[in-house]
Amino acid sequence: MGLSSSDPDPLVRQEALNELGLFPTVPVIQYLLHVLVTETQKRVALKGESVLLNMDPAHLVRGLMRIVKLKQG
Repeated sequence: MGLSSSDPDPLVRQEALNELGLFPTVPVIQYLLHVLVTETQKRVALKGESVLLNMDPAHLVRGLMRIVKLKQG
């Protein structure tokens, strides 16, 4: 998703996640879900969760439906 999302500084990663919320696309939703599962810094994971929860529900549902379809093949 970009260099700042893998930055060693948790504050930089949090800000990167915050900016990703402006782009509610399938890759962004997938990345945010990945962050929830893999992030070791609790504050960064919570920021990812917050960004997901603050997305427009219609965009989030459409994105999640596309992800499910992709996984089903």
